[in-house]
Amino acid sequence: MQIRKIFRAVRPFISALSVIATAAALVFTIYFTQLGLQWTYVFGRGSCGSNTCGGNRVSRAEWVAMRRTTQLTAVKDKLDHEMHLRKRAEDEIVASKPRLHLIDEILPTMVAFVDIEGRCQYHNRAFMDWLRLRPEQIHGRHIA
Repeated sequence: MQIRKIFRAVRPFISALSVIATAAALVFTIYFTQLGLQWTYVFGRGSCGSNTCGGNRVSRAEWVAMRRTTQLTAVKDKLDHEMHLRKRAEDEIVASKPRLHLIDEILPTMVAFVDIEGRCQYHNRAFMDWLRLRPEQIHGRHIA
């Protein structure tokens, strides 16, 4: 982990150092060799151009990584907010459940919840009185 942090801190300087090294090689070539000036120009232009392209790619990659990191942070914050809202809604549902159950028990109409398999998952007192069964005989049993 430390190596990555160090590399991220040094990465922008790598491109600059490569350009400086190319310039130093070019100066060495001009002053200490017998190559003609036109070859020195070709050599310098090719080396500097490739280093500039490499530097551009690195800076573009860093920009894309920074943009994606910002987007990821925004999405993470949004997810945290949504999780907070969901948790608060669940707490409100749990808090209101006894009150709703009391209202269901007082209602004179029959209320029952039957799942997709046809089993009774919830019923109120009116439903239980109509069937003339105890709650354990109704809950979880097939409606047929």
